[in-house]
Amino acid sequence: MSVKFDVAATCETEGSAAPEPSVRPALWKQGSHSVVPCEHISEWLPDLSSYCNPMSTLRNQQYRNNSEFILQNVSGNNDPSLQSRQKLEEYDAILRAGPRKSIAFNPRTVNVCIVNTGGLCPGLNSVIEELVRTLCLSYQVNTVYGMRYGFRGFDPAEVEPMILTPANTVNIHQKGGTILGTCRGHFDDNKIRTFLQERQVKMVFVIGGDGSHRAAMKIHTICKEAKMECVVVGIPKTIDNDILYFDKTFGFDTAVQVASQVIDCAFTEASSVKNGVGLVKLMGRDSGFVARNAALSNNVVDACLIPEIPFEVHGDGGFLEWLLAHLERCQHAVVVISEAAAQEHVPVTGKDSTGHNVYEDTGKWLKKTIEAHWKATETEGKVFLIDPSYLIRSVPANSGDNMLCIQLAQAAVHTAFSGYSGVTVGKFHDLFGIMPINMVVAGSRKVNPKGSLWQTVKSRLAFYPGERHLSKKGTRYGSWGTKEQEDEEHEEEEEVITSSS
Repeated sequence: MSVKFDVAATCETEGSAAPEPSVRPALWKQGSHSVVPCEHISEWLPDLSSYCNPMSTLRNQQYRNNSEFILQNVSGNNDPSLQSRQKLEEYDAILRAGPRKSIAFNPRTVNVCIVNTGGLCPGLNSVIEELVRTLCLSYQVNTVYGMRYGFRGFDPAEVEPMILTPANTVNIHQKGGTILGTCRGHFDDNKIRTFLQERQVKMVFVIGGDGSHRAAMKIHTICKEAKMECVVVGIPKTIDNDILYFDKTFGFDTAVQVASQVIDCAFTEASSVKNGVGLVKLMGRDSGFVARNAALSNNVVDACLIPEIPFEVHGDGGFLEWLLAHLERCQHAVVVISEAAAQEHVPVTGKDSTGHNVYEDTGKWLKKTIEAHWKATETEGKVFLIDPSYLIRSVPANSGDNMLCIQLAQAAVHTAFSGYSGVTVGKFHDLFGIMPINMVVAGSRKVNPKGSLWQTVKSRLAFYPGERHLSKKGTRYGSWGTKEQEDEEHEEEEEVITSSS
């Protein structure tokens, strides 16, 4: 990998080729810091020319340079167990995203593909709208292709791509879903290679989760092996918020907001009958971030069950015995369960088209389990099961997520014009950075049961997953724990990393 430092040349004319040296990636060693290296188009096209960023003629643009990076550790603590995020392998910083004064492409010759894959997520249209705005208005590219229905769109015989412009994408952020349509799978190397070559595409933006990012990495490899003048940049999309390293993915805040409203409805139903249980099943294929944050954002939640924390169902200290005691005292309960919780009790029923585990419906399972226990103990009650997954997925992004979508889209465009490929962009310590896709898809982010945020959630719950509940005394917020719970260390780490299966 080349480690030459980019010295941005002074450009006299918009879009003109700059004198040597041409655009090069950053130095991955900055003083005493080691920056995570990212692949650059100059590695397979070493004679690439550099061009002046056209934004210089549009406004008084401020630029980033390749010596700017974001440190992994922002707090002074030498104990590795207390670090605030996943370890960046042998590195301690990532490259900062943003516009460069010297760019790797002549914008007027650039054709672009935008593709989104997988399930719906609040903010997809927001990202598409801002990608088109930045590409067309800030960089003045030639053509932007919107690929219809995911990777199926690379086959024009099946469906022609949309030609995206600022005019036909204006205000689409106000609508849920995606104007491009979406699909899982249908990745065809040959059709993608042919499309990119025939349409002279120089940039591909892939919006999606870990499976989509693995596909983006394949496209990057196709371009690199064929020595094509084309870069591939990902934009992480997952409501579950389980992408490695980055602070937060778009759609997550909206999901928590809508989930909190649904929890209010569950409370209303449960509190309107004797021994009512409002049971809300939330998304979280392998992690409980949505359930955790929704429980924290709403004061009515009594139990929050997430995949990171096993819990007993039956027996002394189990969930069912706690629920009986809680109903006897409070006459109602609100329970939030993540779709992948109770993995020690609910079997995996298979794999989906992207290779992820498919679990038995945890909401239906817990409802049946509660009702069976009531029948065995001759207890009267009613369970109100609400699964708002499709309601959450289909709404437009809220204001916070819309801001994040705009920033991510701009960061992705700037990254592509800087010449980086096989990378994705995201928020890292509240700044926007660039990470190689291979590192980001190496695992999934998990809630840390000893992290400060989960400790805050737990302090407000009546049932603590993973702990025995020996006492039937106490208030709603909980004298239900054990002596060990009171002595537990409150570590500051917010997430833990697990390897991909």
